[in-house]
Amino acid sequence: MAEKDIRLSASGVSLMATLQEPPSARGVVVFAHGSGSSRFSPRNRRVAEGLHAAGLSTVLLDLLTPEEEAEDRLTSQWRFNIPLLGQRLTSVVDGLRTEEIGMASMPVGLFGASTGAAAALMTASERPDTIRALVSRGGRPDLAFQVLPRVRCPTLLIVGELDREVMALNRQAIRSLSVPHRLAILSGATHLFAEPGALDTVTALAKDWFREHLMPAPMVFHPPLWRSRQEAGAALADRLRLQQWPAGQTVLLALPRGGVPVGAEVARRLGLPLATWSVRKVADPSSPELAIGAVAAGGVVVWRDGGERAREQGWLQKEERELARRQVLFGDPDPQHLRGRHLVVIDDGIATGMTVRAALRSLQRLQPASLTLAVPVVDREVAEDLAPLVNRLEALALVEDLRAVGQWYEDFNQLSDGEVIALLGENRPFSV
Repeated sequence: MAEKDIRLSASGVSLMATLQEPPSARGVVVFAHGSGSSRFSPRNRRVAEGLHAAGLSTVLLDLLTPEEEAEDRLTSQWRFNIPLLGQRLTSVVDGLRTEEIGMASMPVGLFGASTGAAAALMTASERPDTIRALVSRGGRPDLAFQVLPRVRCPTLLIVGELDREVMALNRQAIRSLSVPHRLAILSGATHLFAEPGALDTVTALAKDWFREHLMPAPMVFHPPLWRSRQEAGAALADRLRLQQWPAGQTVLLALPRGGVPVGAEVARRLGLPLATWSVRKVADPSSPELAIGAVAAGGVVVWRDGGERAREQGWLQKEERELARRQVLFGDPDPQHLRGRHLVVIDDGIATGMTVRAALRSLQRLQPASLTLAVPVVDREVAEDLAPLVNRLEALALVEDLRAVGQWYEDFNQLSDGEVIALLGENRPFSV
């Protein structure tokens, strides 16, 4: 999972935030911390980890500058300035909608703790078309009482049973909410939810709430979905266009042969250089469609089963020779020239993931700046297995029990070596 500290401009000040992006995230949750807390709050980071497992990115945000934090420890004058905190949070949410941040297409949720929950409610009232769901942990909704009737997103309020004053304030607040809402009272929990298992319950509640109200419902796909690999490549280019790809440092690597027409269309539309990264399936001749292994550059071999038998029968050596032939024929780049670059691996689809796994493992050895896997269609379970190998996984269709990639295309003809070479020649080649 990618994690980085970033600076965000908000209402004339510069705020620090920690951005955490799991592969193939389908939404983002911005954390507004409470009184005397920061983006390093172990409690909120625990909750964030649970959201990552659900496919959500998180932004853990400091709403005060370091100078304001230092002054607030002495006077507490900043932490209760809810209009100011709400204004800054709204400004940050607006910034997430820009392409520079790379989250322009993601639905946005808010997670607020203590006084941060009041700021989150203010932002939700100001941006009803942007904020899709809100969760408050031990929050102070009473500090945003005036805006509660204007909140339009489903709202979950979580309080501890022993945090009696805050529990009473939350009970009063829900009377002003006209949207789907829930008040969850955790038995035996205090304000900080430090009791054994309490924070795990908070995480589970938040994860379920965002899954239900924030993340888009899974789409139902019916094959065929694309007329050709080129059409799928055009759609994939639109998805990848939402990310920032550093000029001169990004390389598209299509897996031949089927990935090349998809990659060629992405390269043409995004203006990025295209090359091949050859990989070969190892199959039992009695079942040629079933991959028992795969081999990629650098001697990387992965097996499902039957590895020793494949070696004894010479099946691996045969595919290693074919791999070497293709590397020369298609002009695969020198691995050393890919070190430190942003690499985007493209194929026409993934059913078992054997060849893609070999390709990714061989590229991991080169220590790229980032490694992205982009495909039109992939088996959902295989996608979950491959996600830890990349910084980002982009797929247009996640399919349960994907048996054959070809059924998702009207035209799925096999390409010749000559067609692959022609497509490579039509696009901007990778050069060092």
